[in-house]
This record gives sequence, structure tokens and C-alpha cells, in this order.
Amino acid sequence: MDSTGDLDRLSALPDDLLHLILTFVGDATDVTRTAVLSRRWRRLWIQARHLAFLDTRVIGGTVPCRFAGFVDWVLTRRGGAAMASLDIDMSRSPHAPETRVNAWLRYAARNATRSFRLRLPHRDTAPRTIELPGQARMASIWMDLSRNRLRLPTAAAAAEYEALTELALYGVWFDDEEAAGGGLSLGDFVSSCCPRLRKLVLRPRTLLQLVIRAEALQELHIFSAWDLRKLDVTAPNLRVLTLNFCFDQRFSGDGEHSNQGVVRITSQRLEEITMQNRPRCRRPELLIQDLTSVRRLHGLHLDMHGKYCRDRDASLWLLENCHGVEHVDITLDHLEARHVNAHKLIDLTSEGAEPFANVSSMVVRACNFPGHYLVASMSALLLRCPHLRSLCIQIIESVRKNRSSRKCFCDDHHTCRGHQNIFLEYLKSVKITSFAGADEELDLVCLLFKGSNSINSMTLVAEISRIDYLRRKIQEEEHGRETIDHLLMKIPYTDQGH
Repeated sequence: MDSTGDLDRLSALPDDLLHLILTFVGDATDVTRTAVLSRRWRRLWIQARHLAFLDTRVIGGTVPCRFAGFVDWVLTRRGGAAMASLDIDMSRSPHAPETRVNAWLRYAARNATRSFRLRLPHRDTAPRTIELPGQARMASIWMDLSRNRLRLPTAAAAAEYEALTELALYGVWFDDEEAAGGGLSLGDFVSSCCPRLRKLVLRPRTLLQLVIRAEALQELHIFSAWDLRKLDVTAPNLRVLTLNFCFDQRFSGDGEHSNQGVVRITSQRLEEITMQNRPRCRRPELLIQDLTSVRRLHGLHLDMHGKYCRDRDASLWLLENCHGVEHVDITLDHLEARHVNAHKLIDLTSEGAEPFANVSSMVVRACNFPGHYLVASMSALLLRCPHLRSLCIQIIESVRKNRSSRKCFCDDHHTCRGHQNIFLEYLKSVKITSFAGADEELDLVCLLFKGSNSINSMTLVAEISRIDYLRRKIQEEEHGRETIDHLLMKIPYTDQGH
């Protein structure tokens, strides 16, 4: 068939199929170029349901104007046509004036029904004020404002985000003084304007407090809220809580802090908690109403010195208070310190310490350990997990290959180096990654086999960056010394695994 026939056939496709094709195209630059395909396609792109403006695709000279102008041109041509999603990513473009950005938000609020995404460029300029419209139709909002201020609707505006189920805000400045002057705080906005909100993700530039009352909220994730001092959430259906690197309160010289942050959570369905703090930061006061439903803990960190754990953050508190937890993801670290208050040291092996009875699977990252402390620290933790079935250990090579002359307090306590025997009668599967055959790693393998006669699979994975270490071990055979393979075969009970 000739080219005219091909064009006729293309023009004859039903509208639903044509819009489906435009959905797969997505990128606004390519969508507008479909106008050259045929007479019918000339204005078809105006009705596209999905548009993504990516500044990496828009090059000056090939479109009506530069990126911001191109966005304006396309949205103006579309008029009030409804659309499912609008994505504007200008992370590499010169910053558009706030009036322009605010106009895009108003357009999305009126016309987008499914999702709106906005990423502004990172620039060292004075923060601009981005205004969230009073009403919107979309179900999902994702914005990276790159250190700009977000002005929420005023209380008098009767804001409505009835359809909103997911809200993600990154790099946002929240102005408490502005909220006090009549604008809504973030907590007020979520509580009163978003009745269907199920997932809230925040990585703010500044956020001093957050108070939420939300019936539908199921997931709350907050990252890098360094200055956060108060988190108060009442959400009966909250299932997942993430607090990573929040409440950045450093210890004073005596280990105390005069202004402790507070986390108050009221939920009857909380299942998963992820909580990470910076080293040497004090944990906030935790007032979590019901922990009986928690089954998974992620991001935990224990500062281990043999059998002793320094009580520094929320990790040990969560392990000891979430009695039903089944899976734990944890990092064991050895942070040097000359002096430590005795009441801040917890002996994990002390008589009467309650076991983490329901923990059946665990992922452990062990880092920065002097060799003689690794096995002692691992055994102290495993001693509290008698029903463990699956264990994955990642050996992270210490960044301090040559330890400084500064001594750690535990160097003077020989009890920190010794370890107790463990008994893991249910342990079935073990995986150790970044294995290099160092003496302490071989001792760890020996500890596990001696502590369990039920292991049916042990996998040792060598890290590529440590192959040279393995080669040196293999070369030892040439000099009459035993290789890693020989040493592993001599460990008791290794014939039970593979």
C-alpha cells in the first residue's frame, strides 16, 4: 500500500487506541511531534492523558522556546482538557519564576486526576514561595522543591484534597510563623484537608513539629528532619512508620541533653518500624501506644563492644519492647570512645535478660569491628534470638584498617572480647557476604556451627573488592600453610551444611 494508504489507516484508528499510543509515548516533546503524522493527529496530542516535561529532552531551538516557555506553550494549547498525570522535571534548567511554577500547580490542580510530579532545580539562591492551591483533583502529589518554601492554603480557604491518597514532599521549607499567621500547618493540612490520604513521605529542609490526626493514613515516612522536635500522630490504621535521621540531638559531655524530642504514636495496627539515627545522637522519647502488632524492624543500629551495647538510640528499646517482632534488619557497629557512663552500658548476655523470642529472620551488617570483638558482639546478639531460622550477615570491611592510637574504653575490659556459647536449635539457613576468610570470620562460622546442629545451608559469598585477600590465602598453600578451604573443612559440623 502506498504512503497515502498508510496515513489513512493510521488516521482510522479509534480514539481510545490513539490515546493509548500517546500514553506509551509520555514525553511531552515527543507527544507534540506526533502532530506531523497526519491531519487527524495534528491536534490529537492536545488530548493526551499523560504528559512528562523533562528538561533533559527539551533543547533550545527545537521547540517554541526554552523549557519553562515550552511547558507554558503546551499547557496553554491544551486549555482545560482533563488529563491523568502531569510530570514537570526541570532539575537542570534555570529556575523558573515562582509565578510560573505556581501557575503550573494551579493547572495541575484543575486538570490532573491521577498524579502530579514537580522537581525544581537545585540552586544556591534565596528560597522562593511555592503555593499549594486550595483545591485539587489528583490522587498523588510528588514534589521536590529544592529548598524552597511551601505555602499551604489558609484556614479560611476551606481547602479540599478529597481524592489525595499519596503525598511526597522533598526539600521543602515549612514556615511555622506563616502558619501562625493564618496559613495551615502541614499537620493541619493533612488532618483536615486530606481525608483519604494513605501514604505521606517527607524529606523537609526544616520542620520543627508535626501533629497529625488521620483516620486513613497507613504509611508515614520521614527522612532527614534534623530539627524535628515533636511528632504526634493519631492514625488508627497506620501500619508502616519510618523515621530516618530525625531528631538530630547531639549528646553533651555527660551524655545528657536538655531538650529531648518526643515521638507519640497512637495506632492499633502498626506492623513495621524503620528507625535510624546519626551516631552520637540521643534518641527521642518514644511514646508508642501499642507495639504488640509490630512484626518487622528495619534500620536498627547497635553500638557493640563485645557483649556490651551502648544505650544510645531507639534500637535496643524497640527490640526489647516489640515482643511480637519476627524480622529484624540491624547494623552492628563499634564506635570508639574513651569514656562511657556505666549506666549507659547494657550487657546483652546478663542473666534474666528477656529473649527476642519471636525473631525468626535477621539481616545483620557488621562494620568497623576490630577482629577480636566481632564474634563476641555477634554471639551476644544471637544469644537473645533462640528461635532464629534464617540469618544473613554482611561483613563490611572496616574503614580503619590501621586503628588510631586512641584507645576505646573496652580495650581495658577483657570481658568485652570473650563470648558465650549460643544454642540456635531452629537455625536452618545462613548466608555470609563479603567473606574474606579472615580469622574472625572463620571464628564466626565456627560459632554458628557449634551453636546449631540444624543448619542445612550455609552460603559464603566473597566480595569482589576483596579478591586479592582471597588470592593471598590461596597462595598460602604454596608456602606450606593451610588455605581457607582447608580451614573451613576443619570446622566441626561443617558436613551438615553446603
